[in-house]
Amino acid sequence: MKYDQRIKLSLLYIVFILLMSNHVSAAEISLSITPEKIYPGRLVIITMSTMYSLEKIQGDVEGHTLYFNKIETTNTYQAFWPIDLEDHLGRRTVKITTTLKDTRTLHYSADFDVVDKEYGRRDLEFEKTYDQKTLNRINSEKDKVTHVLEKVSQKKLWEGSFIKPVEGPMSGEFGKKTFVQGEERSPHAGIDFAAPVGAKIQATNDGIVAFTDEDFYFEGKIILIDHGQGLFSIYVHLSKISVTKGQKIKKGDIIGEVGQTGRAAGAHLHFATKLFNKRISPEDILSLVSYEVPNV
Repeated sequence: MKYDQRIKLSLLYIVFILLMSNHVSAAEISLSITPEKIYPGRLVIITMSTMYSLEKIQGDVEGHTLYFNKIETTNTYQAFWPIDLEDHLGRRTVKITTTLKDTRTLHYSADFDVVDKEYGRRDLEFEKTYDQKTLNRINSEKDKVTHVLEKVSQKKLWEGSFIKPVEGPMSGEFGKKTFVQGEERSPHAGIDFAAPVGAKIQATNDGIVAFTDEDFYFEGKIILIDHGQGLFSIYVHLSKISVTKGQKIKKGDIIGEVGQTGRAAGAHLHFATKLFNKRISPEDILSLVSYEVPNV
């Protein structure tokens, strides 16, 4: 028996297609995709609840693996998907396959749309061009970070909500188009916290220190923390690094101090988050809470 039924969810109207039902009705499955408005730079949260105990759950978006985590004491599973800051607009399809305890295999799919957003702009007066030696250095440093960010560990390391890495007002917004002496460059892929040199920086959540460097051209002193399943937090322009590569970190641990190293106009912490090496708003990560479990 095959079902093709439209379900209106509380936060998003999606088409939920039961590709193979084996006597499972749509009323026994709840699938939600949040937030309601999805645009480049957002973290997409995919939540599926079922009355059945599952042996296995798998999913993908555009052929890329989703990592589902079971919410304790429930039959609810949740996965994250990033929409990069400069990702294409239009429709995406989530595909999910579940295996029940009785070995039945069920397939589902749901669509969501990525819409445009105007982030505004910022203008900087740094160097507009670089000599070949400096350009080689910049590219080499970028490759080092990319190599780290492309490694995806399947184990989830973070626990619960994420915390601000430093106290202080937000002085730089995520997503703004960046212009250097009138020439457009990459958009601002993090948020800036205004804080004095020496202010303590804490890990936003549990993880492992994946990378540190004392002297990047743009970033100065930099730390990358791996939170598992492709999620990383990045801390830039530090005056001091207090951790080492491979060190296990707990949420709230002091990892360094605010500075203005690299190409920083003043003392602040540039804080960024990436999932599967895609740039997503740190505010989406910091606002993660225990989401309401849909009724099944």
